[in-house]
Amino acid sequence: MLSPFNSKNTMTFFYAKNDEKFGPVSIAELKEAGINKDTLIWYEGLDTWQKAGNVLELADLFKSVPPPLPNMKTAPPPIPKIEKKKESNTSVPDTKRYNTKILGVALIAVACIIVLFIVFKVFNNSNNPLANTTKSDSHSEQTTQQNNNQQQDNERLAEQQRQERLRQQEEQRMIAIRNAFPENVKVEANYDYSDLGGIDNAFVIIYNNNDYAIDEVSISAFYIKRNGETYKTEYLTANNIPAKGKIIVMAPPSDRGIKLDVDISEIYVRDINLCFTFIWNPLSQEIEQEDPYKCQ
Repeated sequence: MLSPFNSKNTMTFFYAKNDEKFGPVSIAELKEAGINKDTLIWYEGLDTWQKAGNVLELADLFKSVPPPLPNMKTAPPPIPKIEKKKESNTSVPDTKRYNTKILGVALIAVACIIVLFIVFKVFNNSNNPLANTTKSDSHSEQTTQQNNNQQQDNERLAEQQRQERLRQQEEQRMIAIRNAFPENVKVEANYDYSDLGGIDNAFVIIYNNNDYAIDEVSISAFYIKRNGETYKTEYLTANNIPAKGKIIVMAPPSDRGIKLDVDISEIYVRDINLCFTFIWNPLSQEIEQEDPYKCQ
């Protein structure tokens, strides 16, 4: 359907060509622009763009003309260059530029809100007694926790020192017990002998006058001849001698000798880590040791 009638002499038109908008122009200028029936046209009073062939006011531009003569090449006249006129304020607005401006304004507004919030927060905290009290309480709790940790460290150190003192005291006590232990172990020989020589019915009594049982004790039995020389030596062993107790160990008979001497050669007590070995050496008296009988 053709568009409604409008005065041709006073009308101005807009047209679209190659996706560009031109106008406002008169009918004469449209003709010079070389539009065709499919060119989109708009003028004031239309709701949408219309094809030029549907606009009644432009019907004269598309009157039929005779076809060209045979074997004659005709070319349409060149499209005159029409200076692009500045769009009026009533033209369609640039949506992209408008959106960019809106986005810029929004970003500036958000930045201002953030800055104001930070300033308000700092100011509020500096003047808010409750916030200051919270910070003070937090600092006080931290200080209290540090003091508690320090106190616990001091208590652990004091306990370690106390345990070390107890250990040293116990060690000194055990040293004293080990040093005195051999003196409280006694041996006694009993036997029958013949004037012509010979020892029979011999046995040894071992006395333990200490507060700890003896796990093992070794005795050296010397069979002495009339001239004082040692005829032979026998080694006796006794086990599990109770504290404050005694034990009897039998000694072998001898066909020679008139006397039987006995000495302690070794003592072992597990409970106090005592390993006593008798070695007669005159020079050993010159060497002082704090704990000579401790098992190594």
